[in-house]
Amino acid sequence: MHVIGVAVRGEGLLVRVEASQAEVLIIDWDLPGASMQSLLHEIRKLDCPPKKIVLSVNPEVKAQAITAGADAFVRKNAPPDDLV
Repeated sequence: MHVIGVAVRGEGLLVRVEASQAEVLIIDWDLPGASMQSLLHEIRKLDCPPKKIVLSVNPEVKAQAITAGADAFVRKNAPPDDLV
């Protein structure tokens, strides 16, 4: 696995995801500067959308993330094997 990009804000992330042609996107639900629900919905519309894994410390957002288009949800404090 190769990391091809890191973002600290949500602005412009959709363009970066599309340009990178990444296979997997690991994204923090609380990433500043974007509505994750809207961003995941837009990523899902791409020609070749990546698999989307949402991370959060708040397990209550799992349903929202999956409804918005996440393929998986992992708690930030979960064991590393949960991400794999």
